[in-house]
Amino acid sequence: MRHNFTENPAEQGIAGYLFKLLLLGLLLLCVHAAHAQRADENVITSAEDAFGTTVGADSIGLYDANSIRGFSAVAAGNLRIEGLYFDQQAPMTMRIQSGYAIHVGPAAQGYIFPAPTGIVDYSLRPSSDKPLLSAIATLDPFYSPRIELDAQLPLIDEQLSTAVGVSQSFNNYGHGGSVRTRSFGIVPHWQPAKNVDIKAFWGRAYALDDMAAPIYIPASSADTPPPVQRGHYPGPFWDRGQNYGDNAGIMGMFNFGEWTLRAGVFHSVNYSKSSYVNLFTDVMPDGTGDHLIVANSPQRSASTSGEIRIARRIEHASFQHLLLASLRWRNVSARYDGADELDAGTMNLNDPLLIDQPAFNFGPQSTEHVTQQTLGVTYSMRWKTILQLNMGVQHADYSRHDVQPGVSPASLNDSPWMQNLTMSVSVSPTLAVYGSYTRGLEDNGIAPDSAANRGQPLPVIKSRQYDMGISWTPADNTKLIVGYFDITKPYVTGDSNNVYRLLGEETHNGVELSLAAVPFTGMTIVVGGFLTDPRIKNVRGAGEVIGSEPVGQSRSELQFNCDYVLPFAPQVSLNAGINTLGSFATTVDNRSHNEWPTLVSAGGRYKFKIGHTPYTLRLSIANVTNAYYWYFAGANAYMAGDKMRTSLSLAADF
Repeated sequence: MRHNFTENPAEQGIAGYLFKLLLLGLLLLCVHAAHAQRADENVITSAEDAFGTTVGADSIGLYDANSIRGFSAVAAGNLRIEGLYFDQQAPMTMRIQSGYAIHVGPAAQGYIFPAPTGIVDYSLRPSSDKPLLSAIATLDPFYSPRIELDAQLPLIDEQLSTAVGVSQSFNNYGHGGSVRTRSFGIVPHWQPAKNVDIKAFWGRAYALDDMAAPIYIPASSADTPPPVQRGHYPGPFWDRGQNYGDNAGIMGMFNFGEWTLRAGVFHSVNYSKSSYVNLFTDVMPDGTGDHLIVANSPQRSASTSGEIRIARRIEHASFQHLLLASLRWRNVSARYDGADELDAGTMNLNDPLLIDQPAFNFGPQSTEHVTQQTLGVTYSMRWKTILQLNMGVQHADYSRHDVQPGVSPASLNDSPWMQNLTMSVSVSPTLAVYGSYTRGLEDNGIAPDSAANRGQPLPVIKSRQYDMGISWTPADNTKLIVGYFDITKPYVTGDSNNVYRLLGEETHNGVELSLAAVPFTGMTIVVGGFLTDPRIKNVRGAGEVIGSEPVGQSRSELQFNCDYVLPFAPQVSLNAGINTLGSFATTVDNRSHNEWPTLVSAGGRYKFKIGHTPYTLRLSIANVTNAYYWYFAGANAYMAGDKMRTSLSLAADF
């Protein structure tokens, strides 16, 4: 039984028609467009540090949006769109965003209202007064074809232009399942005057026939699951989820001499018509487990958010001062719960589930409504290139109302004050010392699919962070950063009943290192690593055996990435990556730890032209050694990592 992926057939037909129309229009544009756009994308040569860089579909670095110094910026709600506050419910499709930067350590210096978990700042796709079009076609041995088309269209000379894109793919997962994806987006950019800049965007992404990845939960917290057959799907043929996500908004900047006004309003919706959880519980060392399929009823979360800023810049002699006031807000509504389950009994972990889809009986659902307004003021000062100081204070008004079946409605209100202070001092033209202190009010995401209370929004938390370090730039193409950080947040994870809740206080402190350099012509290296001591204290879980280490937090990581342009064949470049992660506790009682192998990647690019059109042929190989490893999927829950995967892509800028 299959489900429509939109809420009504009319919307499905309109969306499909619009997708085909955009695809045809972009293909026709190929005849007239020129200049390079995406064929030159290279995340290694674009990275300014090793903390995290995303360009197109490629990412490198110690941190990403879901893991910064051990915490998730997405779950915390620390997202921005070109600097403005954004509350995200659905992932941003690459048809409207070209990548994101992570503001942590030195990159957070001077950033308006930094956050303890770090800030993830999206960049919208650019457009210009020249027509541009790029096409990327990708295929890998898992037979996963993908086509992407992105264009920049001038509409009114030097005033109005737009970026527009479409993509379609059929992805075969490493666990043997598959998904069909489709996305499209548009980013108009209007500059009616020199002091006015307005952007809008809308993007939609569909996931169709999305087969749920198997999650394995051992019977004993002292064990990890036995190896399973990778590339072989152990679920039923009918567990194919249908969902879509929308992100839209408008933002503007207006300059009036010393005064600047910036404002943005954004809307994000995530709608799931159907989705499934593929669980193996009570997994035994002999390779058997209780196979449980959870069918979720339709779920929806939507958020309207935004920010208004007004700033005045004052210049006096060698000093620059900035006074800024900001109002941020969000209004979030979510509908979840109501799932039904199919217990298929004990079976081998590699056997397919050959059973017809039952008639699931969905139960009543829970709802959540969150409103938050945050008023903040900040002062920044810069003295020549020697000193940069930023201090701010924010006051939040947070309200949350939950309604669950059979339980009295619950409300939570909080009005905390939050402070931040960052400072950077240049002790020489090449050496700077930085430090910061930040407090925040953050979301904690939702309980994972492996939890007994899966999908339930977790409590809002208060956090604190301070960091310090040095940044050394001995040459224009070389930067070394060495820093120390200390973060404290409430500890929320699965208890002995696999219910995610508050169990204590979690502290991460350690050192991090980043080196981005061009040691000689043609060679670019990006090296990063951290050593931490994550700890649990102030335990609140009555009757729980809670270890001193937080689950899922490694004590160390080391990454090395390089890109080398062959001197005798400058149209050819080779790249390689090495990532090693220390072991980490996988259960709240710390009885089990997950060992992570060293993962190696490799690849290369070949650039050439046919006529005036530049092309880039790219080969990528992930997990070169075909190492076997387990992903952490929650407390005492695991997902099998992918085996070696090779992909070949061709990018063209018409």
